[in-house]
Amino acid sequence: MKKNILFMLICGWVLATTFASCGYDEYADADYPETTIYQPMALEPVWNIDAPNPENPSLVTPGGTKRYEIDKANNKFIVLLGVVQSGIEFKASTVDISIDHSIVNTMIMDGRLPIGTLPLPASAYSIPSSVNMVSNAASTPFQMVIDLNVLTGVNAGKKFAVAVKISSSSVATNDDLDTAVICIDTNFIQGIIK
Repeated sequence: MKKNILFMLICGWVLATTFASCGYDEYADADYPETTIYQPMALEPVWNIDAPNPENPSLVTPGGTKRYEIDKANNKFIVLLGVVQSGIEFKASTVDISIDHSIVNTMIMDGRLPIGTLPLPASAYSIPSSVNMVSNAASTPFQMVIDLNVLTGVNAGKKFAVAVKISSSSVATNDDLDTAVICIDTNFIQGIIK
């Protein structure tokens, strides 16, 4: 009889412990990082555009395979860029976009860009000053539109670089991935536009 009572108490304790430890939390208790924004192109020290579009999917445009588009009708070379949010809560925010000329100049001087690389002239491109991240959206694309004449003709065979930087006053920015250095080798463009 004592063995049965002891056995029942042990079984009851095991069952109670099992059910008490199976509580469900949508997010386990932990310190999660705050929402941050970054440019996936910045994962590469220099984001080279030096060949026809790759066949492999791009990290920049989910589901996409292109780094650029050429609009022959309007004489434009369009670089496809994007901003991504990380964290457990995607927030609506405004992301400011700017060009940092000092980064390209420094990289040219210290040899991190190919010999002969030139800064892309400011008059050669347009880029939005900001983009709006939508709540619950992981990424937002944007474009840098470059005058195709700058990349062809007398500039054929040259390399141009530009540093695109993002920031936001409403959401944290990943400082290691806030600037994408884009280097365009114009050699491959000549064969595509003919």
